[in-house]
Order: sequence, then C-alpha cells, then structure tokens
Amino acid sequence: ELARGMTLPIVERDASSDGTGADMGQVLRWPEIEGFDRDQAVRTLGDDLDFFRELLVPFLTEYADAVDRITVMQESGAWQEMAKMAHKLVSKGGTLGAVKLTAAARAFVSAIVEEKGTMTDLLSDFANAHYDFFAGAIAWLDKQKEKSA
Repeated sequence: ELARGMTLPIVERDASSDGTGADMGQVLRWPEIEGFDRDQAVRTLGDDLDFFRELLVPFLTEYADAVDRITVMQESGAWQEMAKMAHKLVSKGGTLGAVKLTAAARAFVSAIVEEKGTMTDLLSDFANAHYDFFAGAIAWLDKQKEKSA
C-alpha cells in the first residue's frame, strides 16, 4: 500500500463484488465528487474506504482556507511559500484522488517555477476546483454520518 508504506493483505473477493463494500454490509460508499477519480484513490489506498475517510477529514481541515492563504501569498509575493503549499496539495490531494484540485495546484507550482501563466487565472481555476472537491467531500461525509447514526 503506497500511502501507509506497507503491503496490503491479499483478500479473495466474490466475483459479484463492486468494490464498494456493499456486498459486505459496509455503510461507507466511495463518493461521487466533482474532480474526484475513484480509480486513482483505489490504486493509491488499496481500495480501503475507511483509510480514505481517515485521510480526507484532516485534509479538509488543513486546506479549508487554502484559497484565502494562496491569495494572501500571491498578493504579498510569497512565491516560495505558495509553491510549497501547492506542492503539498498536489501530493496529499493526489493520494485522495482529487485530480481536478491537484491539477490546479500543479499549475501553480509550474507557473512559479517556470514563471509562466497568469496567477489570476490560475487562482480562479484553483478556487473553483477547491470549492468543487471540498463541497462534495463535506456533503459525502455528512451523508455517511447520517447513515451511521
């Protein structure tokens, strides 16, 4: 397993399994979030939906205000800090399958390193991707809490 640095046990699956855990009575289902690539998350996390949720919650907390922080960094010319934060978003978001968000963050890193692109357009793209992923992820988590109660 890539994210935890350990090998996953091999578990035989019923041919009728859809990978959601529904056939095993699991309450959690993989989310349908704008800009989310379920296949990427499954590859990275070994189809471990509980681990996905375990990583998702702190990610949402840590980067909830990412658009505001990046805006402030841009306005103050803190390019190195902006690149560092965007790079962390690429890494952590990629683990979670947040492809649209990571693509927007990757564009920031590239623009800073290569001094290409207009930051205003990139910030707008990032803000849209951030909103889409965060709104969808929070709604999914809320729905899972309701089902668990």
